[in-house]
Amino acid sequence: MTNRMHIRSAKHSDLPTLLRFEQGIVTAERPYDHTLKPDPISYYDIASMLDAPDCEVAVAELDGQLIGSGYAQRKASRHYLEPEFHAFIGFLYVDPDYRGKGSTRRFWIISSPGRVRMICLRFTSQFTPTTPLPFALMKKSGLIHTFLKCA
Repeated sequence: MTNRMHIRSAKHSDLPTLLRFEQGIVTAERPYDHTLKPDPISYYDIASMLDAPDCEVAVAELDGQLIGSGYAQRKASRHYLEPEFHAFIGFLYVDPDYRGKGSTRRFWIISSPGRVRMICLRFTSQFTPTTPLPFALMKKSGLIHTFLKCA
């Protein structure tokens, strides 16, 4: 065992684990959002995101096991903002056994991967405002968020 975390692009073969991670996000957010429909629900079309040219789905892998996920998607900024495009970051999940080890911070730093990195200088994310975790993650990562979309 190397105990070295590796961030890589997600593959279609990762889909069952990614769907499990998505349900982990839903479970964590359900107590903070009474408007969510009863299970089963899905936030993302992960299979389509894997093939989208403007989206990068990434996974954290430790000793061959997937322990986390995240994505960055290129989006047009509002007409009055610079730069013209930004990266929307979401689907941040880390397996509970591996939390507190800097995995999510690495996603924030690396989530401007490949197809997204070269075109985006600004990042946004969306979350329920009563959920304290996103604010804590941004602060820990040293990110300054100029615009937060609240669900």
